Amino acid sequence: MGTAPDSAAVGELTRLNLLFGDWELRGQDDQAREQFNHYLDANLLFRRGDGTTASKQNFLDDLGDAENASERLDTDVTQVQVFGDQAIVVAHVYLKWRRRGNPVDGTFRNIRLFEQQDGVWRCVMWFNKRM
Repeated sequence: MGTAPDSAAVGELTRLNLLFGDWELRGQDDQAREQFNHYLDANLLFRRGDGTTASKQNFLDDLGDAENASERLDTDVTQVQVFGDQAIVVAHVYLKWRRRGNPVDGTFRNIRLFEQQDGVWRCVMWFNKRM
């Protein structure tokens, strides 16, 4: 069993998860939401830091909502584990923003499950919890 495919996958997943932070920060930008649309599975299950859950469409709609503006969002990918065409990515995300007009300031652990579909890593589950 070679290590090159796993190394390439780890690099790609790390890059993609850093981009997730950039796209989330630019959430009201149509291009950012379009990128998310491509890399999120149609049946995505997203658990917010407050414990509520959202579908892919809920997530994309909330990104575009002017009451959910981000001031700062920093992502640190701390772990990537690849299991063939599935992977788990753990990232620590510091953010300062407004959620439905209310300020949010803190660090969250994001655990994201990815599946490779037609050569593209797509996030199928995203679990978010305040640290």
